[in-house]
Amino acid sequence: MPLDDLRLRQIATVGRLSRPLGAAVALAGLLGFVAVIAAALGAHGTLAESEATRRPIQAIASVAGLHAVALLVLTVLQQMLAYGLARRLAGVAAVLIGAGAVVFATGVAAGLVGLPALGPLAPIGGAILMLGWLACVGAGLASLRRR
Repeated sequence: MPLDDLRLRQIATVGRLSRPLGAAVALAGLLGFVAVIAAALGAHGTLAESEATRRPIQAIASVAGLHAVALLVLTVLQQMLAYGLARRLAGVAAVLIGAGAVVFATGVAAGLVGLPALGPLAPIGGAILMLGWLACVGAGLASLRRR
């Protein structure tokens, strides 16, 4: 069975990520790092002594950790999907989920360090995360279309 040009290009790019996908993997690593630090801060030390600081730090750890894994999965998924709408939506989902997690964590952390003006970033980040997950739904539905 002869390989078509599209399949040959897919084979040639295995192991190499585009710049946006490479950035998504790097951001996933950063979010995972933040999640571990936040989990440690929320469990130990002076920040863990107060419920008012422990809960926001745990929220940062949860959101950053969950979405770090989601970014890695979306990166692999986008490499696996054929070119087209499903692949583009997986990329959009990765961008939105990465940005939303960063904006959410920044808003929560700003409240902890006494920068209330940045507090509204948390719900904005949450809304961006929701859009990212909807883009993920779109990628899944688009991949089901007959080719």
